[in-house]
Amino acid sequence: MSGVEGLAYACCFVIAYTGRKVPTVGSYLAGGCSLLISIIIQLYAPETLARARAITALSVVGKFCISAAWQIIFVWQSEVYPTTHRCMLTSLNGVVGRIGTVLAPYMVDLHKYINVPNEDIILPSLFVVLMVGVGLMHIIPPETNKRKLPVNLHEANKSSFPFAGEQDELRSTFKEDGLLQTTKI
Repeated sequence: MSGVEGLAYACCFVIAYTGRKVPTVGSYLAGGCSLLISIIIQLYAPETLARARAITALSVVGKFCISAAWQIIFVWQSEVYPTTHRCMLTSLNGVVGRIGTVLAPYMVDLHKYINVPNEDIILPSLFVVLMVGVGLMHIIPPETNKRKLPVNLHEANKSSFPFAGEQDELRSTFKEDGLLQTTKI
């Protein structure tokens, strides 16, 4: 498994050319799809050696994808945060990211506490939902490839939310009929 992680980390050099958003979202979605296919195979395929190999191969693909996404996010987070807050917020991301490491041993025993049919697919199903959900949430942050790093919070807000800079120039007034009208100053 560590060879898969090493390959995923080596493949992260592609972000210099493609940016951060597309590989991250793609890694999460591809990993979620590979785990979903392994669940379907586990439920409906007869128990053979080929089935076991297919499930193992798809699980390794999922591990590759999550390792690649983790490495890209590590680079991406340091580019999104402004210089004045980068150290503190990157450390906070590391702490929050390690919550999964603390919870992982408990996830293995999750099927013991939930009494449902096909209890062996609960954990992979949870990971599919999380990977696809997080992958879709990574559409929101800005692309930082080949852009100047923000120095302060104002620049970070302006780069993250392109219309934030215009808010200083806008003034809202009410028309006579009570409708909100936005005009340039």
